Amino acid sequence: MRPRPGRGRPWASAAALGALLAIACGGGAEGASGSGGTTTPTSSASTSAGESEGTTTSGATASTAETAATTTAPATCGDGVVDPGEACDDGNDDEDDACVACQPAVCGDGHVHSGVEACDDGNDDEGDACVPGCALATCGDGFLHAGVETCDDGNNDDSDACVACEPATCGDGYLQAGVEACDDGNADDGDACPSSCVPAFCGDGFVQDGVEACDDGNADDTDACVAGCVAAACGDGLVQDGVEACDDGNADDTDACVGACQLATCGDGFVQAGVEECDDGNTEELDACGNDCLFNGVKYSADLVEGQTPTGQCTAWNNFRNSINPGNYTQAIIRGSMDPVGVTCLGPTANMLCASLKSGISTSVSCGGNTWRVGTCNGGIEFGASGTLCACTNPGYVVRPCIGGVNWGGVAGPTCAAPSQTLEVICQ
Repeated sequence: MRPRPGRGRPWASAAALGALLAIACGGGAEGASGSGGTTTPTSSASTSAGESEGTTTSGATASTAETAATTTAPATCGDGVVDPGEACDDGNDDEDDACVACQPAVCGDGHVHSGVEACDDGNDDEGDACVPGCALATCGDGFLHAGVETCDDGNNDDSDACVACEPATCGDGYLQAGVEACDDGNADDGDACPSSCVPAFCGDGFVQDGVEACDDGNADDTDACVAGCVAAACGDGLVQDGVEACDDGNADDTDACVGACQLATCGDGFVQAGVEECDDGNTEELDACGNDCLFNGVKYSADLVEGQTPTGQCTAWNNFRNSINPGNYTQAIIRGSMDPVGVTCLGPTANMLCASLKSGISTSVSCGGNTWRVGTCNGGIEFGASGTLCACTNPGYVVRPCIGGVNWGGVAGPTCAAPSQTLEVICQ
């Protein structure tokens, strides 16, 4: 507020003041002429005339005083007196108290009321640094501070569309209700809440660390990443395009899909059950297994039943022994349904074992890491690779279907009272 001069009060002129004093002291015309000396009394006419003169002089003096009394200086804001047009006048030029320019201080008058207002920029602009209510603009006041805030919804709810005066976004660390299922405030797509703000799941296209081996974001089980977000592998039961010819989900190399998920074929080294008699994995026609995967030899195969004495199986055993023609056999094999691979003796020793099996001559040799025996047990010929003769072993590899009882042998398990199974002996 600009400095304001003081305002004088009305004063009478010196002459008028003298006249007033004379009247107050009881003087008339005499008093007025007292300065001229002693006055001689006059006639009544003179007295009347004197009185008339005195009256005239007194009237002129009063009129002068009144004129002087009504001549005043103009009222001034800041003189401490509330004059017409002023709502207040505290007699100072302080602009931060309750009376400013002789009007009550109000928000928006451009003056910061000390202890009451934090700011006062004299406007009603809600987008500047001083907002309605004469408060400093802050996030959450409900007013959008231009150039500073992107939004301001006037609350501290971190789950709505405006968070910390910025539009809610995935990755800001605040869970937006009805929009996001998670928000961990980072851009790591390998944790439980990826950049989609949807909890990680198999098929979302993000590989979750420690949980998924892969995630290609699709449900195609013929590519390199299959159901369960695991890498495709032979044996998973899913045929990988361009890599596998088949995949039956097992490790059985006697069915139609063998080895490295390839279709079974003669010459692959796997004997396909019910299709091939043998498969030595080579193209040598004159060895024990021909190129058609048929034996260049003889084979005994019989189904034996737990707890039953073999009859027809014994006949087949004797017929097999009679069909053996020693000379060029290079393999002697004992196997069965309990172990489709079984045990094998290779080389000249195999031919010797097959010759002994035909003749029934007792023989014991070591071959292929096993002790092979041929001999008689309860009137029948036994052939085994368990190092014993006419004994119960477990696990063992023994074939003796002609002993006249239920202990007819077994493969990869008990050789006495064995469970039902298929037994095979091959000389080739």
